[in-house]
Amino acid sequence: MIVASIFFAAVLPPVVFKNGRPKAVGHSSIKVSEMKLLPSAAYIGCIVSGLVLGSIYGLLPLELESKYSHSQVGALMAIVILGGMIVQPLVSWLNSRVEKALLMAVFCFTGLLSIAMIEIATVAGGVMAGMFLLGASAFALYCRHHLACRNVCESKIVAAAELMLLSYSVGSVVGPVLAGKAMQVKGGLMFYFVVCFAATLLYMLVSTKRNRHTGTDGVDNAVSIDM
Repeated sequence: MIVASIFFAAVLPPVVFKNGRPKAVGHSSIKVSEMKLLPSAAYIGCIVSGLVLGSIYGLLPLELESKYSHSQVGALMAIVILGGMIVQPLVSWLNSRVEKALLMAVFCFTGLLSIAMIEIATVAGGVMAGMFLLGASAFALYCRHHLACRNVCESKIVAAAELMLLSYSVGSVVGPVLAGKAMQVKGGLMFYFVVCFAATLLYMLVSTKRNRHTGTDGVDNAVSIDM
């Protein structure tokens, strides 16, 4: 019954809105020389989100099983996904108000904070909050893929999005391999997450400084925050 209701809700919009079809646009590929012009923050965000999310999906449950029951692991993973779902409207709202690189740095810092909460928490609520923030941070970085489409002509938006998806896929493949090696020592997975978030945080802070000097932050109506 629930599945049928969801399916009905999914097919309802195209049935009700007859004139909701988007404008047809021809698509073209992006040349190698044009790839260099896409924002580096978009590449970094997609790759790092792949490194983190691939390890979260594949290896985090194994890490949690040493401390929690199967039902508790399922609940904690659901909280991670819930954090990723809830953060997306927030990221969309902040996009036009905060510089992109700085916004990514903030979410990387949030990721570091989530790892600290998970490691030092003495109550279930602390672990749950840490898992929520971990999911929010990882999915916020994944949302960076739209940066590549910002200054791209309409005919190349699909190609730019596919390039960002490829960057995410590379991170998703490499991530579990690196995280698996890190898990050979106790607490290795959390240390792996710390390295990913910390390295990206430093890069984005440097990028923010550089963009302000060159005036190429690429953000409309952004709120500049002194650093």
